[in-house]
Amino acid sequence: MPALRCCGKRWNAGSDDFVLSSALAIGLRFLWLISAIVVFVTIGFDPITSECDVLKNNYFVLILSFWLLWFVDQFIVLGLEAAIMTISARGLIFELHKRRFLPVFLWARAIFYVLEVLLTIFGTYVSAADVYFIDD
Repeated sequence: MPALRCCGKRWNAGSDDFVLSSALAIGLRFLWLISAIVVFVTIGFDPITSECDVLKNNYFVLILSFWLLWFVDQFIVLGLEAAIMTISARGLIFELHKRRFLPVFLWARAIFYVLEVLLTIFGTYVSAADVYFIDD
């Protein structure tokens, strides 16, 4: 199978090798997203019945911004993985013109890998903020 060309180099991964890995990533990410939605809805924070004043609580703003960023990231990455899977499944082995936009989506996915690392760091900060910002 033809090698993927990206950044002016030929890589050992073929442009049609991303179907199975993207399908697996979509399945696992979708299960993770559904379980997070279930947890968020069932154990979620209710600002009306809460004992603390929500408008003065910085921790609530951090948690809400983390969840919002996380959900947006998950939906965008699901779309990127679906696009990578669809483009990679196009055509026969030597019909490279049908997969010519695959490097663009791979670059976008690489950017979102970096954003996911930053979001993980932010989530760790939010988790640690529970100890430092909440007054008893």
